[in-house]
Amino acid sequence: MDGGVGFDEPELSWSTQDIEQKIGFSGGRYTDTNAFFTFLVGLILSTLFFLVLEFVIGDSGTAAEWRELNSEMVTLEDGTQEEQVSGHTPACRSC
Repeated sequence: MDGGVGFDEPELSWSTQDIEQKIGFSGGRYTDTNAFFTFLVGLILSTLFFLVLEFVIGDSGTAAEWRELNSEMVTLEDGTQEEQVSGHTPACRSC
């Protein structure tokens, strides 16, 4: 049985298919990357991430505003009332 029947070998060209070469940076040897290009990609992606956090998600307000919106009065077993942040129990102050 002929192993090459119906299959063409893929044409691999480092100079035309490497993403670093396409953008204009020289790539590293073998599997190494261009450190400056990698730094730029990381810088751009992290900047975009923080821009999304700042402008899309928005500001959650000050700590006092957040506590006011996320707290409620609960009645404890002994009949006293206590302000509690939603989802927290009196025994778990640091949770």
